[in-house]
Amino acid sequence: MSLLVLASIVSQVGHFHKYWVSRSKEWEQARVFLKSENCHNPMIRSKLGAFNLCEASETIMSSYPLFTSIHDVAQDLNICGHNRCAANIHKVVIGGGLLAVLGLYVSRRMFRDNAIDREYAYYTLPSQRKLKRF
Repeated sequence: MSLLVLASIVSQVGHFHKYWVSRSKEWEQARVFLKSENCHNPMIRSKLGAFNLCEASETIMSSYPLFTSIHDVAQDLNICGHNRCAANIHKVVIGGGLLAVLGLYVSRRMFRDNAIDREYAYYTLPSQRKLKRF
């Protein structure tokens, strides 16, 4: 069991390092682009229109690579991280519905069994019942 936990931790550290390297490169590229004349000259910025990457660079620069790397690892661990549930929403809904139906079936069955046990205990003489000792 401890070997499995250790392997999981090493795997997550490896993922963190991969995310850290890519996010650091992206952050540095955004920093360089923001310092370029494209973002400082309003005439060039307005001519670029929708092709302007200054807003995207500002968004990237708004959080440090360490935090975004930690967030990426947390997304890996989350069941719906990286939009996995959005792509498979029909599977999530069908699975949840099946679990709900199964839960209703089990609770109904338990309720019926408990009612039978109560009825049996009600109509059984006290001398024939087994006394439970605690």
